[in-house]
Amino acid sequence: YCIFRNSPELYKQWEIAITRFPVFVLGAALGKRAYEDVRIPAWLLALAAIVLVVSFPLLESEMLSGIWRRYYYLIPGTALLLVLAMVLDHLRWRVPHRFLSYFGERSIYLYLSHIMVRQLHGRTALAENPRLLHYAVVLIISVAIAHVAHRVGSKLTSKNRNAKMIAI
Repeated sequence: YCIFRNSPELYKQWEIAITRFPVFVLGAALGKRAYEDVRIPAWLLALAAIVLVVSFPLLESEMLSGIWRRYYYLIPGTALLLVLAMVLDHLRWRVPHRFLSYFGERSIYLYLSHIMVRQLHGRTALAENPRLLHYAVVLIISVAIAHVAHRVGSKLTSKNRNAKMIAI
């Protein structure tokens, strides 16, 4: 908020990072717990559910606007994702678990490739008349790049790990 009030131009350049940083930190913390196979406690589910119930009425009102509304979306959005993750974790369905695991392993690659492909798409004539098909193609290309990047990254890190083992 301070940056927004004192330097609106700087804020415009940094807004996307500033508003996503809290979600990134939470995701990293929860991702580490998931990687270590630590279950999220039930009290956290209850807290997230309470946050959702309390926060949604304010979303529907016109009390928040502009910058405040954007920051406020972080609260119920994060709580909703937490509830969804916990529900899927407790159900342990094979298909969603495999699907989410696949994309979870590639999430950083998917995030970065999607940014690049969207920017490239935005510079083409196709962006002037967007269609659902264009978005589908952007998504498919992003997933393909993420898949390749993940495979290359896995090979590089496994080779690096093997080289360190040999050196020892």
